[in-house]
Amino acid sequence: MQLRQRTADKRQAAAPRGDLSMIAALIVTDDPRRNSVLVPDCPLAPPSRRTTCVRAFHRACMILGGVAQLAAQLELSEAAVRTWLDGREEPPENAFLSVVEIVLFDSAAGRRRNT
Repeated sequence: MQLRQRTADKRQAAAPRGDLSMIAALIVTDDPRRNSVLVPDCPLAPPSRRTTCVRAFHRACMILGGVAQLAAQLELSEAAVRTWLDGREEPPENAFLSVVEIVLFDSAAGRRRNT
């Protein structure tokens, strides 16, 4: 996995600023994890339940390193987070907004590293 990450980092570093080609690859595929480093404990909902909310939870899970870490950050149970990751239930608004903050902060941090 480290080799895959180093290769992805090199491609990203070589891409011109604002190049979204690597992101496009993730959006087009059925499984966003296919072109990224896999995080073992971030389940992906079936395609019929991949709402914006579910995708945000999945991305936050990948950023933090797993369901346990996401649940700890949100101060919620792992069972509840798994239910939302699977798209079986809608999370409370405050949990969703916390996940959006995680994703936005990670995105902003990535932009700062690339400047």
